[in-house]
Amino acid sequence: MEKFADSIETLLQKKLASYKALTELLTQERGAIADMDLAALWEASDRKKEIGKNIESLRSSILFLFDQQGVEHSMEVGTFSLAQLMSLVSFSKPEKAALAAVEFFINKEKAEVARLAMENQTHVRDRLEVVEGLVATLLPIPDEGWYGWKGSEILPAKANCFISQEV
Repeated sequence: MEKFADSIETLLQKKLASYKALTELLTQERGAIADMDLAALWEASDRKKEIGKNIESLRSSILFLFDQQGVEHSMEVGTFSLAQLMSLVSFSKPEKAALAAVEFFINKEKAEVARLAMENQTHVRDRLEVVEGLVATLLPIPDEGWYGWKGSEILPAKANCFISQEV
């Protein structure tokens, strides 16, 4: 059982390293968003996909280890729960403690990834609103006319103004 626990811990350490890489990448992505560096954003997007596939592969490997041990579980890679898997096997106290520690740090890193991803989405939305405002200022969208039943344009009545100025 010790070899089994060591194999799981090794895979979990790799998973933790992947989440740390994702955290670092999201931090760099924030700078690219601020600089509006599209090439860096595309590169970050590709790298995030690669890290996601790596994490999925590690999950699959962990499930395979449990399958090899004959542990009955009904989990798929997408419904992976380490806590539930751990409860299905009896590990020694030191093994449980080591695995629980790695799981704790993985969950902590996941929370940081989620926080950074939300911040980056907010920054992207803010930047797009600024660009949209600039475009609207520089290139005003012409009003589309209103058409009556006969297909002729209905022009709005001009307001009586004492002073009027167009910019």
